[in-house]
Amino acid sequence: MSADAQWCGQCFAPAASSPAPLAGFRTAPAPAGGPASPLMRTTRWGKTQTTFGPVGRILATIATLLPLAVMTVGGFVDMFAWGGALVYLAVIVPWAMRETWQAGRIPVR
Repeated sequence: MSADAQWCGQCFAPAASSPAPLAGFRTAPAPAGGPASPLMRTTRWGKTQTTFGPVGRILATIATLLPLAVMTVGGFVDMFAWGGALVYLAVIVPWAMRETWQAGRIPVR
């Protein structure tokens, strides 16, 4: 398991009994004699174990918006494509953008 894991990916057991720190706040070092937890920060532009870096995020955004452009242009041939474009814009795009641009946590250096 990684040092910042909250639960085991195989058995789903909690990794630590203490609650996870809030996003954007630094964790205090452990008392003397105990293991020190690394200071973490959140980032939208840095690559983490669970998120893309800036190039991957921009490419994912373009890949998400490309079908919308195709459906919009296709609406000039078949008007039902505009209905699909509206559903895609209202449901898929916000979900994909939220997942693509979620903040990841990286250790403070």
